Amino acid sequence: MKRIILFTFYFLLFIFYSKAQVNLVPNPSFEQLDSCPTSINQIMYASPWFQPFTDLSGNPNSSTDLFSTCCSNNSCSVPINFAGTQQPKSGNSYVGLNLYFTPSSVYREYIENILNDTLSNGKTYCIDFYISLGDNSKWAISNIGAYFSTDSCLQVIPPSIELPYTPQVENSDTLIVKDKVNWQRISLPYQALGGERFMTIGNFNNNNNTDTMFVGGTTTSAYYYIDDVSVIDISTPAYAGVDTTITIGDSIFIGRTPEIGLNDDCIWYVNGSPIDTVGGLWVMPDSTTTYILEQTICGYTTYDTVTVTVLPTHINELFNENSVRIYPNPTTGETTLEMIGSESNEWLMAVLDVQGRTVIEKLFNGNKIKLKLALDSGVYLVRITNNNTNETVIKKLIINR
Repeated sequence: MKRIILFTFYFLLFIFYSKAQVNLVPNPSFEQLDSCPTSINQIMYASPWFQPFTDLSGNPNSSTDLFSTCCSNNSCSVPINFAGTQQPKSGNSYVGLNLYFTPSSVYREYIENILNDTLSNGKTYCIDFYISLGDNSKWAISNIGAYFSTDSCLQVIPPSIELPYTPQVENSDTLIVKDKVNWQRISLPYQALGGERFMTIGNFNNNNNTDTMFVGGTTTSAYYYIDDVSVIDISTPAYAGVDTTITIGDSIFIGRTPEIGLNDDCIWYVNGSPIDTVGGLWVMPDSTTTYILEQTICGYTTYDTVTVTVLPTHINELFNENSVRIYPNPTTGETTLEMIGSESNEWLMAVLDVQGRTVIEKLFNGNKIKLKLALDSGVYLVRITNNNTNETVIKKLIINR
């Protein structure tokens, strides 16, 4: 009964998370604290994270550690704590757990979480987290994985043996994580069976099946810090925002709300040069600018663009995005470019790829032109400039052969 109440509470506590959130992991970087840690063994303060062991009375047996800048002693403080020295990957907190303890004894710690939503059958998700080996560890290992289940892994046993499950994602046997200075990213795809709602991270192998390396240190363990955990549907499309118009000197937000996991998958470009790596950002262009977003989730790359048209303060209305139609769009290659409500003028039309390179350029007169574009499938930009006024509009064109 205590187990049912525990997870019902977690579910209700985090149901308010927006469905627009891309990362399915609540509290992914352990920043939301019910209370500031005062010593080791207090992972429960970063709910809904917990160590999946209880004592015989059903009370949580929490041996996994929470570290934060708000801790006032060196056992759980940041950056210096009992396991070594490490700055958070992001924010002010991270967790630490023992994944291996001497060749002659078995000791395991884990972290578990309830996701914001259940995983869907057949969908592929990118499982992503950062790890760093504690300075005091004598051992480094490669067997660090994540197990997904429809029910919790909660066990009424002491935290001294490996959990009897096989993780669906695990870093390569040859990739021993031994870096004690930097955060190392573990990023692996997982095709869901459907219904999985719980994620548990740790070493699920016994000692004989755990790949180890002696690295020197003062403790007979492989103790790892973990931060920035994410589970993201790899089919999530890139989203740069909606084309808009501002007055010079104003700023505007484009893209999605920045969040753990998504930020590391995004690169923003202007004129082919990268400007930021984040899910969304505030911009203040001084002229009409097209921003290109490249998003790569576990190797699956998509693009999107947004154009911010900048109006001088002394002009009420300019040639704008509503003055141009491109149809059909998407197209297999043949499309029509039409100027709406404009006088017959001379126009310069250019087609650019997602890196901002001009692939086609054409000068034409009149209000309409038919195009036959021998281009590969993808997202392109069509830039139309009025040669009399130098006013420019940029439209998105999708070719789908």
